[in-house]
Amino acid sequence: MGSVVVTPWSDQAELLKVRDWFYPPNGKFLDTDLRRTACSQIQAWELRGGLPHAVESTWIITDAILSDCLKNSGMTALARRSCYCTAICRFVTGLLDSEQDSKYKVSMFEKATELDFPASFVELRHEATHGSLPSLVVFRQAAARALRWLWDAYWKDLDQGEGRDTAAPDLSPTLRDVLRDHISRIMDYSQTLKTPHQRIQELPTQISTTTASQVLGACKGSKSALTRLVDLLGDVAEMTPSQTG
Repeated sequence: MGSVVVTPWSDQAELLKVRDWFYPPNGKFLDTDLRRTACSQIQAWELRGGLPHAVESTWIITDAILSDCLKNSGMTALARRSCYCTAICRFVTGLLDSEQDSKYKVSMFEKATELDFPASFVELRHEATHGSLPSLVVFRQAAARALRWLWDAYWKDLDQGEGRDTAAPDLSPTLRDVLRDHISRIMDYSQTLKTPHQRIQELPTQISTTTASQVLGACKGSKSALTRLVDLLGDVAEMTPSQTG
C-alpha cells in the first residue's frame, strides 16, 4: 500500500494556479496582478501545516516586494529594508539548516558550496545579521534573484510529474545561474569599496574560487558544456543585474 502524502493544498491544480499567480505564464503582470491573492492563499495554507520551505519563501519574499511597491503606505526606508531582511534571511537559513546533519554541522558557506546554492545569498544574510543593514537597492536585487532561483529549483517542473510538489528542490545550478550570481556578487561587493583601485585589487579570492567550483559542477558530465559556457560568456551584458529601482 502506497504512503499517503498530506499537503496544505487540496490538489495539484490548486498549487499550479498559485504558481501562475506568482509567475505568469507569459512572464508579465498585465491588467491583473494576482501576487497579493497568491500570498493570501499561502497564508491560509500555512494554518494547515506542512508548508514546503520553497513555497513559504516565495510568499514572504513576494510580500516584501509588494510592500516595497506600495505608494503612500507610510513605510520608511528602514521598514522596507527590514521586511526584505527578514524574508531573505529566512529563505537562506531555512533552506541550509534543513540540509544540516544533526551530528556534524558545518558552516552555512560550506553547506551552500556542497549544495551548489548561490553563496551571494549567504554573504548577504551574514552582512544583514552581523554587519550593516544592506541598502534597498541590494535587497531588491537579491529578492529578484531569489525568486528566479526558487522558480528554477522548485516551481518550474511542478507539472512534470506527480509528487514533485513535496520533493526536495533540485539544487544543481545552470551555467547561466552561476555566472549571473558571480556578476551580482562582484557588483554588490564593489559598492562597499571607495575607489576604482580598491575595486580591482581587493575583490575577495573566495568569490572567484566559489564560482569556479560551481561552474565545474554545472559542467560535469555535459558534452556540450564548453560550447554553452562560451555562449554565456558572450552574453554577459544580458546577465548583469539592473542598477535601477
